[in-house]
Amino acid sequence: MSFEECYRSARAFGRGVRAGTYERMFEPVAGAANDRPPPIEICRALISAPKLLLLDEPSAGMTHDETTELMNDIMVVRERNKYLTIIIRRARDGVIERITDRCIVLNFGRKIAEGPYRKVAADVQVQEAYLGVA
Repeated sequence: MSFEECYRSARAFGRGVRAGTYERMFEPVAGAANDRPPPIEICRALISAPKLLLLDEPSAGMTHDETTELMNDIMVVRERNKYLTIIIRRARDGVIERITDRCIVLNFGRKIAEGPYRKVAADVQVQEAYLGVA
C-alpha cells in the first residue's frame, strides 16, 4: 500500500470515529498539549497500514463512557482491518472481554493462560496472579 493509500485510509477511519478526532489527527505534534485522546494516536498509527498495533493501557484515566467510545473505535479498526493484529497490554476486564478473540495472560514474563476470555478469566492461576483469589 502506498503512502497516499495509507493516508486516505487513515483519513477515512478518522471520519468514522468520535467527533473531533479527524480534525485533530493532522495537528502538528510540536507544541501540542499532551491530551490527545487514544483514537487520535490510533489514527496516526494506522496511516502506515501496520500489521500489528500495540496499545498500552488504552483506557487509562478514562471514564466508563469514554472507555466505551474507545472500544467502539477499536471495534471499527478491527472490522476495517481484517489482517491487523491488535495487542492490548493491561486493560480493564470489560475491555478485554468485549474486543478480544483470544487472550494470553503473562505473570512475571511467563505465560500462565491462553484462550477465549471466559476460559482465561476462570483460570485459577490467572485469578491468583491478578485478583489474589482462587
